[in-house]
Amino acid sequence: MSSQESSTSPSLRSRTRAALARLRSDQRGASFVEYVIVVGLVAIVCIVAFGKFGEAIDTKVKDQTKAITEMK
Repeated sequence: MSSQESSTSPSLRSRTRAALARLRSDQRGASFVEYVIVVGLVAIVCIVAFGKFGEAIDTKVKDQTKAITEMK
């Protein structure tokens, strides 16, 4: 290793460590990521619920519609 390489390596290492430390402490994007995860989980729960209970809900709504229509 040349003397020039060894003199720049500690500087490069310290700059890299400092950059990584800044990235670890930066929380600006964390809220957005958490929000996206929560919205995604809510969407998955809704899809599963509609898939599981969709037919039963549809039947109830149709029964109620039929009952209201027959009252007129």
